[in-house]
Amino acid sequence: MTQIVALALVIGGLLFVAARRLRCRRLVNAIFARGDALDLSRIHRQLEQINHDSRDFTLTACRAVAIPVNGRLVPLVEGKAGHVVFGIRNPFWQNDRCLFVIAEEEDVGWFYEQKDVFREALPGTRFSVFWVFPRNLQAP
Repeated sequence: MTQIVALALVIGGLLFVAARRLRCRRLVNAIFARGDALDLSRIHRQLEQINHDSRDFTLTACRAVAIPVNGRLVPLVEGKAGHVVFGIRNPFWQNDRCLFVIAEEEDVGWFYEQKDVFREALPGTRFSVFWVFPRNLQAP
């Protein structure tokens, strides 16, 4: 009987995680559908500099879009963040899907003020990276 309960809990947990990922995926797709697609060449050049300077993450970009956030046009980037995870036995490399913004040094203060939408991931001198909370970017 306890094995059945344990199996039900595992299956329920997996279904919860799958549903949450699907909801997040749909939300990100809706955000990208309402913006203007951006050319990735500039973003890739910025990421080269960021990845060179970062000890914590390696970021890649899959797609980018410009959307208005609190009166300002913001370039959102969807990509992956590679980072070291310390497991039980050995550390390993993990890539997670993420939504982020690359802020140039003159814009960093504005991103700090938008705490409900952005959270600092990688501070930098020329570029800083902020994680994006997609649920707070829902269409008005």
